[in-house]
Amino acid sequence: MTLHTGKKFVIPFDVLALFSTDLEPKDLVHEAFLRRLRYKVRIERPTDGEYLAIFKAVCQANKLDFDQAGYAYLLEQGYGRREVARNACHPRDLISLIATRARFEQRKPQFTLENIRVACLDYFGEP
Repeated sequence: MTLHTGKKFVIPFDVLALFSTDLEPKDLVHEAFLRRLRYKVRIERPTDGEYLAIFKAVCQANKLDFDQAGYAYLLEQGYGRREVARNACHPRDLISLIATRARFEQRKPQFTLENIRVACLDYFGEP
């Protein structure tokens, strides 16, 4: 590692830089830069079944009871009405918002329609 002063020192671990985007890499950087990034992994959006499995796993990990009606509401109001594509990170982020709000309000986190509505409003930034 080299500091701005020019002093160098050894860090006792390897550093691996990772870049992530939902845009086409060729639209972001020059081809010469992409050539220097030897390994590129494309990760597709989850299927309906995969998304449901991720969501249930995140609920379980956060000790929230999964509710099918709440999940249907999320798909209809959180995604369908907003025309937002589902990403694999959304369950973690939305449940985290629900849990954080519950901690702040000193109550048990619950997968309710109101909590889903508020989490979607916070996350997607539109009513």
